[in-house]
Amino acid sequence: MEHTFKTFGTMLDCSRNAVMTAESVKRWVDLTAKLGCNTLHLYMEDTYEVDGRRYFRIIDYKTGHKDFDYAELLYGKNLQMLLYLFALESYQRRAGTPMQPAGVLYVPGRCDMVKLKPGEDPAQADAERQKDLRRKGLLLNDEAVLHAMEAYEKKPQYLPFAPGPDGLIGDLASPAQLAELERFVNGQVEAMIDEILSGATAPNPIDRGPSDSECKYCDFSSACHKDVCGVNARRFASVTPEEFWQALERRLEHG
Repeated sequence: MEHTFKTFGTMLDCSRNAVMTAESVKRWVDLTAKLGCNTLHLYMEDTYEVDGRRYFRIIDYKTGHKDFDYAELLYGKNLQMLLYLFALESYQRRAGTPMQPAGVLYVPGRCDMVKLKPGEDPAQADAERQKDLRRKGLLLNDEAVLHAMEAYEKKPQYLPFAPGPDGLIGDLASPAQLAELERFVNGQVEAMIDEILSGATAPNPIDRGPSDSECKYCDFSSACHKDVCGVNARRFASVTPEEFWQALERRLEHG
């Protein structure tokens, strides 16, 4: 079967009570390949229970490089995993089975080859490859829950945090901060909906430089009348996690 899409495929739910066996996945790949599919995505939610309280996290497997960028969140970009996280939390709460969000993670879906110069130690390649396997995301700052995600002793190998002199440091959030983030994400989505319904169509791309601009890969660039409309590009710099939470608090307080 032929189609006009560059990538065409399905997503399999690998959450609890819906996990396919390896043989079933192989049969699914064979079947969908005959239908013209060339892509397979895996979707999963992890859950963990401690002292009668359930926690869950959202995982997104990426075959390319993907960072958890705090600056992009402030401008309403890459909210997908957080929307999944808070939508599931809201659903479970309404269903009478509340669960505490434990975070979101981008997980590498491939292991790239590492180039070494003649004479270089092969152990260096292992160290570089190990760095690429480190997850990117935001996790609940709860040591019991973090240990459930990775059984580390002194320092985690895969999770995006490390021990510090005064506690854990890295991409971590308290339950109160996650609640603030949920309010912010919901507000961003509501603002987007209002803007769409208002009919606003003026070009307003995010532009962080020549190599990181929304215009670079835009499917509508050939139809964009920059000379007539006037592009109001949004430019912003990177922010640290501390700066992000401070900015988030100010936005929620002042609107």
